[in-house]
Amino acid sequence: MESNKQKIINILKHFEIEYWTHGNNVSVGSVNVQCPFCSDTSNHCGVFQDTMLFNCWRCSTRGSFEYLLSELTHFSEAECTKIVEDFDSVFRESTINQIRDIFNKEEAIRKCIGVEVVDLPEFFEKITLDIKFPLLFNYLKRRCISLDIVIKARCGICRVGDYANRMIIPIFLGDAVVAYQAADLTGRAEVKYRTGPKDIHINDYLYNYDYISKKMRVVEGILDAWAMGEDTVATFGTHVTERQRQLILNKDLDELIFAWDGGTWFDARRESEFFAPFIETIKIVELPGDRDPDEIGREVVLELEKDI
Repeated sequence: MESNKQKIINILKHFEIEYWTHGNNVSVGSVNVQCPFCSDTSNHCGVFQDTMLFNCWRCSTRGSFEYLLSELTHFSEAECTKIVEDFDSVFRESTINQIRDIFNKEEAIRKCIGVEVVDLPEFFEKITLDIKFPLLFNYLKRRCISLDIVIKARCGICRVGDYANRMIIPIFLGDAVVAYQAADLTGRAEVKYRTGPKDIHINDYLYNYDYISKKMRVVEGILDAWAMGEDTVATFGTHVTERQRQLILNKDLDELIFAWDGGTWFDARRESEFFAPFIETIKIVELPGDRDPDEIGREVVLELEKDI
């Protein structure tokens, strides 16, 4: 693995940022640039390879290399964090124009977080208007889910195999399948929802992410997201992982709304504090009791939002 110093140099080269590795103002083990935080006419800003921190000897501004890179390139600090973390695998062959283009495409997002496209399970059968499977229709009726919703969500069923008598709900990122949930249709299985494939961490993703524009509502489960509509994602629990945080930040949102199940207000408050510096409007909807959006419905949740 290359040294931190060489990595710093390679990243600066890709962004066409002038740097110095020796001469005036350059310490042993540092790479210097012209400080973007002051009227520096020389190279007083040094990045230290041991710590990946920078310090300007002129204005005393200091911080992480990612923070400095954000100021030098005008990418967000979150985007620069991914550039530094994944530079070797994602950006080695890139030009500066390709790097700028990369954050405007879902394909690039998949690469930045190390996404692996997966196959749907064996015996997957896509749900269509003319499908014949009584277990499916009984399940949809019990849960008040329309056939149109599961068709639009590109769901399928498995009649046999490891996922027999389950509805397969694909999870997409950039229109590629990255994981899936398998919902028990019988009502008798010990595990209602199985996640696949086995080696995939479903909490690395957000269900319905591709449909989000400038507003995002966050709920726990996929059925909650179906109840709330296309401006809603599911986190698969009341914790936002680092990868989910990165996906949320990549959307450059104007508004973020937490509508997790009742009794999770403090969990939502914890997560909202992380996003507060980056998103203008953040709301937390407190649902009554232990109920969830799937139970109480979209209209009730929207009314609760208005009262915040």
